[in-house]
Amino acid sequence: TRIDGKPFFAHGFFVEADTPAMANQVRTIGEAGFNLAFVLQRWFNGACDAAFTEAQNHGVNLIYAPSLNPSMGVPYHTIIDGVKNKPALFGYAICDDMHDAMQAGGYPSTVDDVKALYDDFTIYDPNHLTFVALGAGSWDNLCFSQKRFNVPAAEIYPVNGGSPINLVYSTTVQEVSLAAQWRQSPWVCVQTFNWATNANQRMPTPAEYYNMLYQSITAGAKGIIYYTFKTGSTTLASTDTNLWNETKKAALEITRISSFLTSGKMTATILGTGLYAATWTYNDSALAIVVNAGNYCSYLDTSLNAADTRTVSISLPAGVVGPANSLFPGRPSGMTYSNGKLTGSINLLGVHIYVLRMPPTTRVLPEVSNVDFFKCNTTARAINYALSKPCFVSINFYDLQGRTVCSYVNNYQQPGYYTLKLPATLSRKMYIQEFRAGDFVKKERFVVSE
Repeated sequence: TRIDGKPFFAHGFFVEADTPAMANQVRTIGEAGFNLAFVLQRWFNGACDAAFTEAQNHGVNLIYAPSLNPSMGVPYHTIIDGVKNKPALFGYAICDDMHDAMQAGGYPSTVDDVKALYDDFTIYDPNHLTFVALGAGSWDNLCFSQKRFNVPAAEIYPVNGGSPINLVYSTTVQEVSLAAQWRQSPWVCVQTFNWATNANQRMPTPAEYYNMLYQSITAGAKGIIYYTFKTGSTTLASTDTNLWNETKKAALEITRISSFLTSGKMTATILGTGLYAATWTYNDSALAIVVNAGNYCSYLDTSLNAADTRTVSISLPAGVVGPANSLFPGRPSGMTYSNGKLTGSINLLGVHIYVLRMPPTTRVLPEVSNVDFFKCNTTARAINYALSKPCFVSINFYDLQGRTVCSYVNNYQQPGYYTLKLPATLSRKMYIQEFRAGDFVKKERFVVSE
């Protein structure tokens, strides 16, 4: 997937709220570090305009789901005309729950209807992609017999009271293979909701969610969209704060590794039942991810799953040089590199992520930086960063004449994720922002816009 010609790894949420909550939720998602949101507009009344504004202000790309039902009384070309020039528009959702035998009551009601929409949207607005969510039935035959969309996203929701969560990997592999023939970008819809159809069902735990996320990535997914941010009459952020906080940590991680995922050379390996690994080489580094889903099932009582620690040995790409550095502080680690292999043990539901060096080609990169991630979110008045080493951190603001305006942090911090919320007293203007973490220094212009 590309935006403005640049590789793009989509990572975000379905947003099903009606306005004005829709705009507020898009803002929350953007402030948390996600780059994508799916918005639904049932009636053509310009109600999504505020959501598009928030998306543009917070670096969020929108998949827009207009009403396609002729009974709504508004031709969808008119709807497209209202949004196609908005900078935050990523593409259009043209079908939900698409599957081979679909006979929906609305529109599109058949696979052939989806094909007709794809052809029409491609001609009417060739600058934006078309998106479908695959689910509610088998989609591995007719749906991929012709090119009917640009971006398929497989709905894989195994936390339902007992299904094995390793369904995520096998289903993603199937989708990736089918999408390759049409040069489509395969995404995965990862579960962040409770089916709530019986007493044995529940929300995914943070560990289950995190495992499903990286199953998708090691299987070759090119984008992740969570279903859903809205939970009943409220949102994930307020309903399940532990799960929401885990998705926010993952947002920082995906940003950190996105260059590997979009531009790296990937090799995937199945090591055993529910045990997966993948490596990516990019520039002078290699990324290795190992996931243990085992035979874990989504029982209401998670203790019914027996312990299943696995020992692994993974062949790494030629030229890789150790050591194997765990990329994210606080995450499981402990594997080591020796003689071209990454070896060690991994617990059930574990996800290990390592970065290793490769012989320099055109430049030499530092082995390990103090800083894994740094982002200024101007409209949210926040600075997000992640430290991989303990170090002294200072954040300073200067006016355009170089005079100090204010300073923050100025203390020694341990490895971890941090968010600095700027006070309301910081005036709305342009500053020079200086971030120091040990020997890492970054200066840039910072416009406080609200």
